[in-house]
Amino acid sequence: MVWCRSASCGHRLSHFALGLSGRRSSSDDGCVEPNLARIPADGDADAEAILELARDGVTVDLLDCMNDRDAIALGRYGARHTTLALRRGSAALLRDALLATAICQVVRNDDPRDVMVSLAVDYFIARQLGLVPAELFDDVASSLPDGWVPDLLREFGARTDISLDAFGWLLVETADGPDFAPAPPPWAQHDQQPKTGGS
Repeated sequence: MVWCRSASCGHRLSHFALGLSGRRSSSDDGCVEPNLARIPADGDADAEAILELARDGVTVDLLDCMNDRDAIALGRYGARHTTLALRRGSAALLRDALLATAICQVVRNDDPRDVMVSLAVDYFIARQLGLVPAELFDDVASSLPDGWVPDLLREFGARTDISLDAFGWLLVETADGPDFAPAPPPWAQHDQQPKTGGS
């Protein structure tokens, strides 16, 4: 995890989130901007083309044709379109966003702990849209070849202890509607520095 600290706030970004944004956009006070302001949309058309190819399931042949650029486009699409799914009340868009994130992870093979940080937003939105997270996550997992990513999706979707706060996210209101931003760590919320060893 990476910490971005200023006098007024600190935000935790997973390595996955940093890779998606390609930059650490922050406001004047050093706080990290919400996802839609921070994560570029320039690869959305590429991600949508890949998702169309994956409509009937993600094949090994499709995965073999993908490179890191494709995975980044899918990861960014997934991170951005979860927010758009919430704003539009669209279960179909949320499924596409989760599938994009999942395909990205099959290709990139990031740390599962970082992946879970991003999946918490999908889980939260599924509940907001009246969906059963376990069913959504299992549906997307069923579209993937066997491996750690579909296993993680099924395990994470079946959990009942998922909250934005527990995974370091805030639901924020912007001029365009709701969005998500990394939450300040507990020690920053109390204007304290983390304790370190020594005297």
